[in-house]
Formats: sequence, C-alpha cells, structure tokens
Amino acid sequence: MNPYILSGTQFYANIDAGVMNPMNFLLLAGNQVDGFNLFILAHYVLAMISMYFFLKHAFGLNIWIALTGGVAYGEGYLWSMAGNGFFRCGFLIPLIFLFLMKYMEQLDDGRTGNKRILLVIGTITMSLLFYSGNFLEAYFTMIFSGI
Repeated sequence: MNPYILSGTQFYANIDAGVMNPMNFLLLAGNQVDGFNLFILAHYVLAMISMYFFLKHAFGLNIWIALTGGVAYGEGYLWSMAGNGFFRCGFLIPLIFLFLMKYMEQLDDGRTGNKRILLVIGTITMSLLFYSGNFLEAYFTMIFSGI
C-alpha cells in the first residue's frame, strides 16, 4: 500500500496499476532504465509473435501473410501506446481469440481431446489480460469474444 498515491488505495485494488502483470519481472533486469526498456521491448515482440500465431494457426494463412499481420499488429500497438506511457497487455488478445477459436473448432467437430486444456489456457490468458493493467481492454475483449 502506498499512502501517497491513489488516495492510499492498495495496489491490488487498483486494476490499472497492473501489479499482477506477468511482465513486471522484466523490470528487475539490470538497472532501472535497462529493465524498463526490456519491459517495453518484450511487449512489442510478444504482440508480434502472438498475432503471427493467431493468423497462422487460427486462420491457416500463408507464413508471409501471418508475418506481415504480426509486424503490423506490433507496430500498431507501438504507435497506439506512444506518448501516453501506459503499456498495456495487447499481446494477450490474439492468444485469447486463438484459444477460443481452437476450442470452438473442437466443439463443432465433436472431438473431446484437448477441449479442457484449451479452456484452461484461454481462462488463464483472459485472467492475465484482466490483471495486466487495463480493465477496459479486458472488458471489451470479453464482450467481443462473447459475441
């Protein structure tokens, strides 16, 4: 608890603080500037990789199309965050939809193999999105995936 910010609200009570963001461990690398730079770089790299896997494995697109989409998503993520200093958890969103689409494919096919595993991974990913610091992003992702 920090009595000097957020009117003394506990960090866990403020979802925007992103206390449970799994990427926070990167802030411990080296000095403070190096840790923060690694923290930022990892978000964009993971955003690109996540969108690549989403496009490649959920839609079965060509590797070059998936790579282009991944880079475009990562760059768009970069520009959307430029200037406001609040790095969100956009890299988790393509993974949520990838797990959701794979889960729905298995429901449609009547296969029982990995349904539970996919559901658990999707739930963990959605929980990380929620705890990573932007309630509205998690809220709208849940609404959109529900629709």
